[in-house]
Amino acid sequence: MIMSDTELATALKQARMRKMFFAIIFKGTDAKLIVSRRKIEPREIDKAKKEIGGGTLVKGMCFGAFSVMMFQVDEAPPAMLAATLQKVIKRDAGLDIVVRVKMVDLNSEDEL
Repeated sequence: MIMSDTELATALKQARMRKMFFAIIFKGTDAKLIVSRRKIEPREIDKAKKEIGGGTLVKGMCFGAFSVMMFQVDEAPPAMLAATLQKVIKRDAGLDIVVRVKMVDLNSEDEL
């Protein structure tokens, strides 16, 4: 299920209290962000890819306050990931969140 604007905003608000899974698919300047308490299903990712016409997938965990929300990934993130996340969150959820991206070993926690 692709997230509506209100579902994305609600999921990001939940990430202030607990770690959430995220997946972002981006192609050029367009991107689609999915945030969920559960592992994001491949069919949801495929649907988002079709929506924006393919693209690069990055997934991981997110948590923290809006003043600094941490997005953890287990692979070297693209240089523009933080800026793209911040832009998509503002555009789709209407939230001003300061985004930090950090590479960590996520296999020691919840499996992606």
